[in-house]
Amino acid sequence: MCWKTGTTKGGHANRHVWKFDLSIDDSGLGKIEKISYDAYNESTVLVEAVERFRVRTGHYPERLLADQIYRTRDNRKFCKFHGIRLSGPKLGRPSLTKQSVKEKR
Repeated sequence: MCWKTGTTKGGHANRHVWKFDLSIDDSGLGKIEKISYDAYNESTVLVEAVERFRVRTGHYPERLLADQIYRTRDNRKFCKFHGIRLSGPKLGRPSLTKQSVKEKR
């Protein structure tokens, strides 16, 4: 998520960018697992967030819905080991038929 405020010298927008990782527990309450103004690779946060979820609730989550960046080989292996279903967008390159449909537009 990002937001813009004012302008800096030279007329460029003063842009503040921050990232956060959110988990939702069984009762539907959200918890911010990590928030940072610094750049970081989100895929490294998944195992930590799942372990914090386990500590809070006493069990691992049944399933995770995650973007492609979270679905690394290590994270998929971790989830499989703990019986967690990891869902999200299809991994890999888009099929040729989908590429041609986008090109037609």
